[in-house]
Amino acid sequence: MNEAEAKRLFEVTYPGSNFGLQAFCELWANTHEVDVMCVTLGDRGAFVFSKGVGKIIAGLKVQVHDTVGAGDAFSAAFLYAYHQGWTLTEAASFGNVLGALVASRPGAVPHWTLEEILPLLPSESTISSLLTPDDLLADIRSS
Repeated sequence: MNEAEAKRLFEVTYPGSNFGLQAFCELWANTHEVDVMCVTLGDRGAFVFSKGVGKIIAGLKVQVHDTVGAGDAFSAAFLYAYHQGWTLTEAASFGNVLGALVASRPGAVPHWTLEEILPLLPSESTISSLLTPDDLLADIRSS
């Protein structure tokens, strides 16, 4: 979900309480027995929460063309990475980059390639060694 959606859920569920990403995620995770939560923050990145700890994973500034599909792209990339056993930081970084790339192009499902994604990842990231076109194609073909 994005920050505006999280804030609205918080206001409706906990009226009169002060909204904060950490407070929202703690309450929501405890109430609904959720292990990991992500709140997208646009070009600021994403707030990732797990086991009582939350942190912002830096985003990527792009020339926005169309935000439709960017959140879905983030979620798909994050979930793929998370289920591959990547760290939460790596998964969120991958999601941030794919969401930014999608937002920079027209349409909800624009064409993109791994070759475009890899240079956009944080320089300290190990993601490029975790993700190769052959690995991704093998995963897609096996499902």
